[in-house]
Amino acid sequence: MSDELSRVPSSRWWNDWVLVSLSIALHALAFPPWDQPLAAWVALAPLLLALRQKAPARAFLLGFVWGTGSIWAQGYWVPLGIAYYYDQT
Repeated sequence: MSDELSRVPSSRWWNDWVLVSLSIALHALAFPPWDQPLAAWVALAPLLLALRQKAPARAFLLGFVWGTGSIWAQGYWVPLGIAYYYDQT
């Protein structure tokens, strides 16, 4: 019976991805150019809800997606800045 309770119904597999996406968006809002520091206080809550009672492999996948998405959402300007810097004469 406990095995049945720990499994997520297949009709709700997308809930984890929605929660991870929401967490990425909130985390990105806390940094420039949006500068909404209050978002940082709640940004990890959706991620932690998505990770609750997950198998280690599933939790790793969700965490990896969150980390990659956060870097993309916050660091999109880094390649542009490097290209601008080296394009100067």
